[in-house]
Amino acid sequence: MLLLEEWTRARARGATIYAEVAGYGALCEAYHPTAPEPEGKAVASLIARALAASRVDAADVDHVNAHGTATPQNDQAESRGMRLAFGDRIQRLPVTSIKSMVGHCLSAAGAVEAAVLALTIDRGVIPPTINFRERDPECDVDVVANVARQAPVSCGVSTSLAFGGNDAAIVMRRVH
Repeated sequence: MLLLEEWTRARARGATIYAEVAGYGALCEAYHPTAPEPEGKAVASLIARALAASRVDAADVDHVNAHGTATPQNDQAESRGMRLAFGDRIQRLPVTSIKSMVGHCLSAAGAVEAAVLALTIDRGVIPPTINFRERDPECDVDVVANVARQAPVSCGVSTSLAFGGNDAAIVMRRVH
């Protein structure tokens, strides 16, 4: 699915590099066996950890690939966390969930979404959240709805929120 390789080695063999993994964050919120912490504090902490490990400022993020399960509990908690992490800018920061196209791949979801984030950064095309019909007023984010969006993405974050609160986020950026 993904090949993570040391920069100098990949360059030496002439590999196509789609994006650089800048860093990641991991967190066990343990709020509930199947529900996320509802106020978004855990998601915000997760994103902050990933950004800190990556030495990336929240203002430098161009796109978020959300865990986005299309359940009210998850989407509301995640969007609240994004608002805490990115402030009002989240209303202009393109957010998508590819689960609308590929389903929930369970333990493979994070890897699939990381691959898509790398391709998004490389190609400048943000995939849509398809079948999006009605905005939840509790999810005040810029959803890339139904149609892919052409946009340069220098840096993106992908979140993965698992049962039991075992959460992770990865930060990727464009290769210079």
